[in-house]
Amino acid sequence: MSSNSEYKISGTKSSFSPRFPYTHGEMLNDKLQNKTIGICPNPEGTLPVRYNNYRGDHPVGRMIRTDGPNTVFYLNWYVWEFLGHLHYLSYDFTTFISQIAENENRTGPSTNDFNKYFTSMLSDSKSVYNQHIYEHFQVMWMSCEGNQKTWNTMLSDLRNDFNNYIQVRMSTFETDYGKVHPVFGKWKNTLEPIYGDMWGSYIWQCANFDELGHFISEHNIVFKKNENAKELLCRLNIPEETYDFAGIQNQRVARIDDDSNIVIWARGVEHNGKMYAYPATPDVWTTGSYAIIPSVSTRRHTSIFQNNDTRTWLRKCKEKGVDVKFLLMESDTNEMMRSNNFPVVPLSNKAELSRII
Repeated sequence: MSSNSEYKISGTKSSFSPRFPYTHGEMLNDKLQNKTIGICPNPEGTLPVRYNNYRGDHPVGRMIRTDGPNTVFYLNWYVWEFLGHLHYLSYDFTTFISQIAENENRTGPSTNDFNKYFTSMLSDSKSVYNQHIYEHFQVMWMSCEGNQKTWNTMLSDLRNDFNNYIQVRMSTFETDYGKVHPVFGKWKNTLEPIYGDMWGSYIWQCANFDELGHFISEHNIVFKKNENAKELLCRLNIPEETYDFAGIQNQRVARIDDDSNIVIWARGVEHNGKMYAYPATPDVWTTGSYAIIPSVSTRRHTSIFQNNDTRTWLRKCKEKGVDVKFLLMESDTNEMMRSNNFPVVPLSNKAELSRII
């Protein structure tokens, strides 16, 4: 679809305009009502599906502001189009209110139904995945170069991939736990009375921000690599303190770089045609002072690698496509090594080096 460099894991400002760069007032009161924007049509055979308001909480998430205070609206327009809601809102608002939006009154639609729908969607967009969702749609739109037909095809493909992804997760969950998935089972119960045996082709109509974001994090190879790197980094016993290395202040011993690879500050020692490298940590340190379980805070470490096992961790990095780069400093100073023409042999700590030299 596009080169990896076009994705930004950091959440910095986009270098290109959103598909619908409009505030809520512009979009709802002008663009949709007057049908002045091109919206991907819903697939043939699509029927209205009730969409329940979000009543949960995203305690770790926050409102997205990548491209300023209106980014949350740009994000919602993307997700509403994916769900098919934009098409109904522009071309069949009556059906949207009566059969899609959750009705406040049991007797039927009320004047407050859309406001509650809108508010719930804004709340749900605080998902921890909102940056991944936004950036994925941004790059999709950029790669279309403004071509509506290309966008329609790509959005249709994304919906189909989402359908397949959810059905695989449903099957895996039932196999592992012997019961129906608590979320996806409800989606099936909603869709089956409407579509019968074809319910699996319309799962995209039930998507919420968390599940759409989780799918994109797995589906998008750039985001997938970043999630893998985070998981691998979490397996290291990294000191919580930061240090000054090679004249650079406030450095963690290990971190993830912009390409979703792992960088480790290390001290290098040349010996018998090899460069031995061990992480630039203190001899002993503790981790977990902010842990929920108090006992974790008293755990002492002498290596960032679990059980001093560098080989297993490095093998897992290789399996997941995450490169590991050692920034080598002189063993007795904080100065960078000027050159290294020898293969690097990673060690768990300084003590392991003393057993070799």
